[in-house]
Amino acid sequence: MAINLNKGWRSIWQQTQRLKKKAFVLSYILVLCLSPILAIAQDWAYTTRPGDTLWDISNKYLKNVNYWSRLQQHNSIDIAKKMPPGTRLLIPIAWLKHPPTPATILSISGDVSYVPAKNGKITKLSLDKKTLFAGDKILTGADGSATIKFADGSILLLQKQSELILDTLSSYGATGMIDTKVRLQKGRLETSVKPKKEPGSRYEITTPAAVAAVRGTQFRIEYKLKTEAMLSEVITGKIDVTGAGVHQNISKGYGTITKKGAAPLPPRALLPALDISQLAPKVLHLPYTITWPTLENAAIYRIQVSSEQISPTLLIDELINSTQYTLDKLTDGKYKLVIRGIDDIGLEGFNAQHNFELSTTFPIVELLAPNSSALFYDGKINFKWQKPDQTHRFHLQISSDKTFDTIKIDNIVDEASFAPAEALPPGEYVWRVAGIDAEGNKGAFSPAIVFTVRNLPQAPEINIKTDDVGAKQANFTMRWPAVSEASHYVIQVAKDAEFKNILVNQTTATNQYKPDKPLPYGTYYYRAKSIINTNIQSKYSTIRQFTIEQSNSLVFWLWLLLLPVML
Repeated sequence: MAINLNKGWRSIWQQTQRLKKKAFVLSYILVLCLSPILAIAQDWAYTTRPGDTLWDISNKYLKNVNYWSRLQQHNSIDIAKKMPPGTRLLIPIAWLKHPPTPATILSISGDVSYVPAKNGKITKLSLDKKTLFAGDKILTGADGSATIKFADGSILLLQKQSELILDTLSSYGATGMIDTKVRLQKGRLETSVKPKKEPGSRYEITTPAAVAAVRGTQFRIEYKLKTEAMLSEVITGKIDVTGAGVHQNISKGYGTITKKGAAPLPPRALLPALDISQLAPKVLHLPYTITWPTLENAAIYRIQVSSEQISPTLLIDELINSTQYTLDKLTDGKYKLVIRGIDDIGLEGFNAQHNFELSTTFPIVELLAPNSSALFYDGKINFKWQKPDQTHRFHLQISSDKTFDTIKIDNIVDEASFAPAEALPPGEYVWRVAGIDAEGNKGAFSPAIVFTVRNLPQAPEINIKTDDVGAKQANFTMRWPAVSEASHYVIQVAKDAEFKNILVNQTTATNQYKPDKPLPYGTYYYRAKSIINTNIQSKYSTIRQFTIEQSNSLVFWLWLLLLPVML
């Protein structure tokens, strides 16, 4: 019985051992499956250099030199003392002498949120939150941007509608070794990376399409979700872009595009910087329209404005398909303006940078004459306006349209008045004036005023009609068509064409005139003009003549009366 009992216990023990082995194998498989996740969350990757040993690495970076054996087991290394250069070691963060170093939020603008790795809860980001840790995610909205500083002093500017994950943020004390690794899931960033003094330092930006690795440079990265492509643009230094296992070195002044699953395109030269040296150093009013020359081969432009008084968070970041942009939402202060061209495949060129100061307290000029809806008939106008303090000169504009697209007069004037050398032709006009300070900076234009110039009224076209014949032939009436806007008419009749001997000089409110007394027979000259008011009168009409002839019947009777005398 005892023998059979021992055999039963031995069978149970053997089954237990087999179950333990199976559990161990399952646990091991589970660990292998989870190891990439654990490595991402808990390991720091170190790439060996010539002469590296596990002992040296443990002595330099780990809490205890005796961790070399753990490091060997963790990475399944058979040869403990020598490894080929380029070997990638995964080192648990808990073993390191120095814990991961957080990134610092320098500034934010607009809609910016973050998702902490510790709880995964999306939170509005403000400057009260000064630090970010490995695993945290940053999200920018349609008008958002954020500036981040890493342990080595490198700066990253995350632009609007972007998503960035901070994978690795480590600094290793006196060694100077920095390990920064971020993932751009969508959107665009600009970064300035300080040169790495320690060979083991690393700065990488990963997107779903490719990886950009640098050792000290200034560059931009964009990942476009729609096309699944990474755009890389190098401003200084160089970067190494890897896509589909293919490495491509991109030097200063070049860029590349890497689509997901494909090798990077050959480097392409970036567009040069625009010339915006003509822009004013001081802006005295809003809205203010910035214009720049057309850049050859630029499909569109990017314009960015940031404050000089804080870290370079973007207050304005827009794509423009024209060569002008109107500023209208800034407060007084000092700003940095950046404009760059974008080529036909989307690569952005070198920056054109301009610093300016906005000060909107400069006075607006008040216009005096002509006033609103003024009417002129001769086109000779004397423009007048006030001269506020701080103004040194003036910019006068007169246009034939209210949008000032068709400018007739565009003059810089020293005094607070201006009389054009030539009369303005008939039409409707608007005019405005802007003050200019002693440094040549121009303030806002005054509200525009409308005035009208018309032709002088026409002279009357007179028709003379005799009322009777014979002795009454001297009785006649002058008639003419009414002239628009005329209130009165002046009629003149003279014995000479020079109108030195004027017999009739009559003003009438009607469009006809009849002399009070018959005129004696003879030849006469006449003319007329229209009157709107005292200052507005037409020219005299063309001088014409008429003749009053002596009546034949009158001659006959005079001949009869003189006949006896003659006999």
